Amino acid sequence: VRPESIQKQSDRDIMYINLSKFDLTAGIVIYLKKKLWLSAEEFSTLNLAMNNIQAQLVMFNQNQHLALISSTDPLSKLKNRRAFNEHLMIESELISRYEAKSQGTMCESIVFVDLDNFKYYNDNFGHEIGDLLIAQMGVILKSVFRKVDFVARYGGDEFVVCLPNTTCDEARRSGERLYKSLEKAKYFVPAIERLLGRNIKVPKDKRFGFSIGISCTTCNNDPSDLEETLVDADQALYYSKHHKKGTISIWSEVKDKIESNAVAETSIVKDMH
Repeated sequence: VRPESIQKQSDRDIMYINLSKFDLTAGIVIYLKKKLWLSAEEFSTLNLAMNNIQAQLVMFNQNQHLALISSTDPLSKLKNRRAFNEHLMIESELISRYEAKSQGTMCESIVFVDLDNFKYYNDNFGHEIGDLLIAQMGVILKSVFRKVDFVARYGGDEFVVCLPNTTCDEARRSGERLYKSLEKAKYFVPAIERLLGRNIKVPKDKRFGFSIGISCTTCNNDPSDLEETLVDADQALYYSKHHKKGTISIWSEVKDKIESNAVAETSIVKDMH
């Protein structure tokens, strides 16, 4: 802070100190008592104090920026897997404390989203289009889910959402709204054509889409274990991907089918040996 950046207006007894530096925009306004004038020594002490405050604010601002970068996926602009896993740990602790105090159950749902036909677009139109699709998915995910929901790119072409105080049926409705948003965006074809600078024809069976798997904490052995909920949602997603792409599967509804198939496959393997 330079001395000349400190201005005193005798008519209003106000002192303004500019603390802006680099990408930090900040300042301090001090209201002085009437007829209070600073000596050169006092002015120098104040300037030194303001320099220290400025340095701390700049450091704090840079740390916040680094924290944001380390927790954000650069393509989708959503939170990344690391941030999501940290969020699950915190939420699990909150659920556990809530249940201990209220002796009630807090229901949270996890929605797993996996893109369909993503490889077709990467292979036929280039990785730049693949990046565009990831970015566009980030946009519609943020527009559909609530601000209290934690939306993240889990990795590759997978996305995951943690929805507090939400049942599986309510989460399913959110998934249905996501499909409607994709339809409204015309499966991102206009965005692809704008980037390529030409029209494209996509076979119906290669239309861009996604499959969804959902589970909630009320299905768990331990309702506070969101890691278990995550695994179950992933299993439900697996069911959608291998039975009918572009659909929503809920763990409680497909659990018995998945387990029956697993038993049948195990029996076949044993018979072969």
